[in-house]
Amino acid sequence: MRRRGHSFKVTIKCFKLIHLVISRMTHMQKNSFTETRKGWKDLTLIFLLTLVIYIPFLGIPGFDGNEPIRVIVAKEMLKTGNWIIPALHGKPYFLKPPLMNWLIAATGWLSGVINEWTARLPSVFLTLLTGIAVYSLTKNWMSREGRLFSAIATLSTAGLIIKGRTAEPDSLFIFSVTLIPLVWMNGYGR
Repeated sequence: MRRRGHSFKVTIKCFKLIHLVISRMTHMQKNSFTETRKGWKDLTLIFLLTLVIYIPFLGIPGFDGNEPIRVIVAKEMLKTGNWIIPALHGKPYFLKPPLMNWLIAATGWLSGVINEWTARLPSVFLTLLTGIAVYSLTKNWMSREGRLFSAIATLSTAGLIIKGRTAEPDSLFIFSVTLIPLVWMNGYGR
């Protein structure tokens, strides 16, 4: 008789434990759903802020500095079909890495024309990716509000606003320099 009572108590304890686990899982699912919704709202805010800061007047100032070189190289890529070796006036151009030229050429190919607006659009996209990287890759050590503030502060920095609106590889460099340590710290923390 004693043995049955003991097994009955163990069964009751197992049911209580199962009930506790299920109730916590349900609570976690509700929290994760709420956090996911807030995360999408934050990403939407980052996207809209990038549009408001970087898109207006994107094509109005003429090309400045070395922007014309990127545009000429991208136009030659489209004209010759040679996307592997960048060329400037028919001669190979190896002074800068070609990724920014490829992005400008791809934007020009999609829109049908390369002008000030389409040449600078890849920089705006890379700046948006920088803000998203700051927001999403700091999840392990910052609160949601802190991550959102960091992303907004990054996007509204004067230097990034200037570089994010040019057809130069600087925005690509800023994105890479931001992304690499964040990925490394996330991997190191595991």
